[in-house]
Amino acid sequence: MPEKLLPHLEKEISREQENYTARVLLHFERHGERDGELLTADGQKQMFKKGQSRKEIAPTVLAVGSPKERAQHSAALDLAGAERRDDITGKENLEDLRKKLDQDRKVGSRIAMDERLDFNLGKPAYNEPAVQAYDMDKGLVWTVEQSDQLAESIGEKEAFTYSRLAGGLAELVKKYTKVAENYQKIINTPEKLEQYGRVLERIMGSHTPVIDSLLCKLVEKVKGEAERDKLIKILGDGKGLDTGEGFDIEIDIKKDSSLPTIRLKYAKEDENGHEIFKFDEEIPMGIIEELIEEGKK
Repeated sequence: MPEKLLPHLEKEISREQENYTARVLLHFERHGERDGELLTADGQKQMFKKGQSRKEIAPTVLAVGSPKERAQHSAALDLAGAERRDDITGKENLEDLRKKLDQDRKVGSRIAMDERLDFNLGKPAYNEPAVQAYDMDKGLVWTVEQSDQLAESIGEKEAFTYSRLAGGLAELVKKYTKVAENYQKIINTPEKLEQYGRVLERIMGSHTPVIDSLLCKLVEKVKGEAERDKLIKILGDGKGLDTGEGFDIEIDIKKDSSLPTIRLKYAKEDENGHEIFKFDEEIPMGIIEELIEEGKK
């Protein structure tokens, strides 16, 4: 389990917790470095170290990934690193990691799957220009500027597009607003609160352009297209999020409101550690609903 926090960090967390009675914390992140369908040794080390860098992690934490092994493996390594367990080295394959993480569980697994974290390349008329764009490190800008229009023009109903990917993850966020409300009811006694804590946490292993699409859409809706384009340029001039990179979404049940609040937090630093982009904004539920509807068109 994580090491004890320094007193000043404990005070900061305590002050923040005074503002909400329950929180669902979603860490959306791109998988680690891969070779084909699997993580490389460096990719495994990358995700394990990311977990070790976390200050704290909730006892309710689960790893959730797309159906692709590299996404589930990345999320599970992040979780295992955060827990700082002596029996896990970070060199385990996915199945060995699952056995270790689940050894004390009587029901279910701590590694789960959600198809909304995945992508579908569709038919050749769609996937060939998509793959070409990503091979040229321009995949994100292609997804944002061309994918919706191409899918509509050729009648491609299944492949990923900017709006479909953002809409799918918006559905996932909406689902967890209901989870937050239910979780608040579960921890409404001192005994349950002590057992589970205020935070229900998920590490969501996914891909580019999946999580990039949600990030760009929300920046676009809240701050406008110019700010979205600035983000795209910062993300490798259209390449997308780096391996292991991601953002957090906090869904809070506030003490002074019965409705959940949604906040997205993302920051990007340059090679010298200077912050070059920051998005830390509350997202109205109306925007989440709008993304879901756009994804269905």
